[in-house]
Amino acid sequence: MIIPRGLIIQLYNRGLADEDIARQMRQNFGTVKSCIKDYEQVTSLLGQGYGIDEIGQTVGIPERTALEYLSLAYRFNPHLK
Repeated sequence: MIIPRGLIIQLYNRGLADEDIARQMRQNFGTVKSCIKDYEQVTSLLGQGYGIDEIGQTVGIPERTALEYLSLAYRFNPHLK
């Protein structure tokens, strides 16, 4: 199953509640919570100066997923640039 991480995080950054995101995206609530948790961890580590390889390993996600979250973090948190 493909997880629409970008859309989940976009809705999260617009202020939608996790439950509403899950319902709107027709995704399992646990999947939505996991995406948001990983995104928040990536954003936090990025702000602390971690590199992409360190972020993926620390969060426990594949590098490709870490890159996707990094792109979203920069998009929704311009102060990180």
